[in-house]
Amino acid sequence: MEKRNIKRHAIEASTVCSHFTASINPSIYDGKMLNYCEDGMCIESSAEFKKGAIVLIKVKALFSNAGYPRFMKGFRTVSLAEIKWSKPSHDAGKTFYGMSVVKF
Repeated sequence: MEKRNIKRHAIEASTVCSHFTASINPSIYDGKMLNYCEDGMCIESSAEFKKGAIVLIKVKALFSNAGYPRFMKGFRTVSLAEIKWSKPSHDAGKTFYGMSVVKF
């Protein structure tokens, strides 16, 4: 059984993700946020991010806000995050990414 210090909150939100670099034409990837907490989030995407990469995450829209009467602590619409882990999804060509929010 996995132990967590911080409660995760389930959500379905449309996101865009990109590597946080000084590239002139950065690639932007669509994703789906599955959950979040104060320190991070889980996103499903077809992008290829390596562990340790810093990515910029922007929430585009909630798929359904009926179940989300108020956002819990830790919800952000724009974040810099470090990739902590990744694993294949059940959907072909997609991967789950666990990200830790970079704090300034």
